[in-house]
Amino acid sequence: MNRSLKGLYVLSLTLTAALALSGCREAEMGRPISLEKGTYQGKPDQPLDAATVKALRQRTAGQGLSTL
Repeated sequence: MNRSLKGLYVLSLTLTAALALSGCREAEMGRPISLEKGTYQGKPDQPLDAATVKALRQRTAGQGLSTL
C-alpha cells in the first residue's frame, strides 16, 4: 500500500470513528447502562394535591370506574 492510500485509509477510519462517537446525543450520555429488572429507577412521582385528586374522581365518576 503506498503512502497516499494509507493516509486516506487512516483519515477515513478517523472520520468514521468521529461520526460514530458524535452520534450519541448529550442527553443520552448520563443514562444508566445497566438496569435492574422490575425496578423503576427514574425520579419519584410528585404527590397529587387534593384539588387534582377531586378533579380526577369527578372525571372518572361517569365512566363506571370510580374506584380512585
